[in-house]
Amino acid sequence: MALFRLQLLGTFQIEIDSAPVTAFRSNKTRALLAYLALNGARSHSRDALATLFWGDSTQSAARTSLRQAIANLRQVAAPLLDARPPA
Repeated sequence: MALFRLQLLGTFQIEIDSAPVTAFRSNKTRALLAYLALNGARSHSRDALATLFWGDSTQSAARTSLRQAIANLRQVAAPLLDARPPA
């Protein structure tokens, strides 16, 4: 099982097994990860997330951006699915 560390105050940093994770597509993708990490106890509709992060775009463009961000998170942070927070 991987060990992860997520730092939200100051410079955003995420590490998996002490290796920095840096291949995020955009700052909004990092913000999406932070939001989901802090609010993971409840479910989130895709429409709500698209509006929250890409509210200045059309609904179609916002959904596309969210879809791309989620795909990037799955690639970059996939080990988090099996990770545990430090003790």
